[in-house]
Amino acid sequence: MADLSFCNLCDQSIPDSDLREQTAIRVGDRALCHKCQALLDEQIERPQTSVLPSVATVLGVIALACCFMLLKRIDEMQSAQQRQVDELSVQLGLKLETMNGNINDALNKFEEDKSLLDVQLELLNGGQKKISSSSTNIESGMLSNQDALARINAEQLESQSRLSRIESTMSVVEERVASQRSTQENLRDQLSRLDKNVTAMQAVAPAIEETTFSGEVSAVLRSLQSADPEVRYDALEKLSGIQDPKLLPHIFPLLADPYEFTRFLAAHTLGAWEAKTATPHLIEALVDEVKFVREAAVRALRRITAQSFDYEHDATDEKIQAGYQQWKTWWETNKSEFLGIQ
Repeated sequence: MADLSFCNLCDQSIPDSDLREQTAIRVGDRALCHKCQALLDEQIERPQTSVLPSVATVLGVIALACCFMLLKRIDEMQSAQQRQVDELSVQLGLKLETMNGNINDALNKFEEDKSLLDVQLELLNGGQKKISSSSTNIESGMLSNQDALARINAEQLESQSRLSRIESTMSVVEERVASQRSTQENLRDQLSRLDKNVTAMQAVAPAIEETTFSGEVSAVLRSLQSADPEVRYDALEKLSGIQDPKLLPHIFPLLADPYEFTRFLAAHTLGAWEAKTATPHLIEALVDEVKFVREAAVRALRRITAQSFDYEHDATDEKIQAGYQQWKTWWETNKSEFLGIQ
């Protein structure tokens, strides 16, 4: 297929035959058709008859020269652009080679990491097998320990009742620790007065021999001397259901028992029996260090004596002492008449 050429002046196509016959001119990438060439020759060969045609001819030649210079400048710019394109192509090729190298390195690194990951997965699978084996051993151990846990639970259930009493005792101990020194001194005075009152009551009371009680009651009375506070409490609980006036001398000392629950039960029992001879002992219990013992004592006194003084078991120490003095004054004034002693 023949190459087509275009005139750089009129932009018309130039047949290849014109170029072979040299009716058209082609120099490099520049071409001039036969019409434009004839027009140019005509302008050059036309006789100079006047000044104006000569100027026009000169201007035409200058314009044609400018066109060729402009076309040459365009060729140079195109050549420069082509060189830049070539340089960019070379740089791009170098960068592509670098990128290909980096990609290959990354692929190699990926393969190495994949191999390492495969090894780690194998190790992890082995560890999982060991863990499964250990879990099986642990399960068998847990099954073997179930019997021991069941025994421990049974022992805990058996200890619940005992623990509840221990908790109650601990709460009372905390209350004792928080009490003031003046309360302790009042307790010592109370014990001293109680001993005097017991001695006086024993002097007017008929002699009672323990042998007058049945064997069962005698055994319970002996339990009142036990060092275990729970044993003393249980023994008093059994005696509280008998309601025998001959047992009163054995119950009076329990108002000063170290175990506060025994003191409480003694005051409650004397009030339930309406034992008049217990009045001075119950009055001394009004200054007990534990408020629920004081409450049981004042309830028993009001039931036995039918008297009601300004006494509050949970008031301040000053008010408790004031109420105690009222009861004590009443007793000192009316004890003979109240007991029917001439």
